[in-house]
Amino acid sequence: MKHIQKIINESKEAFQQQEYETFEKLNIDFHIGIYNKCNNKLLINTIEDLWSNSNHYPSVYKSNDEHIQQSISEHDEICEALLKKDSLLAESLIFKHKES
Repeated sequence: MKHIQKIINESKEAFQQQEYETFEKLNIDFHIGIYNKCNNKLLINTIEDLWSNSNHYPSVYKSNDEHIQQSISEHDEICEALLKKDSLLAESLIFKHKES
């Protein structure tokens, strides 16, 4: 989980520096970091392929500070739930995060 926390801290710094492309990369790293814990390489490869193919679409983060702040807050909540090993809360927060 330290790796996930490091990504969150780096994403906060990228946001403060208005480095939107860096933030977007760190957002993907955050999610992949969690997915890696499932040890399902096929699933992870599929998700990575989907993400790489979505690079053709405009970023939802580009200069959208409100959305970035919400995303960072949700990442903090998800990480906290995972640290507490509260799988039901983590699941609920992840579904909420993906909907937003």
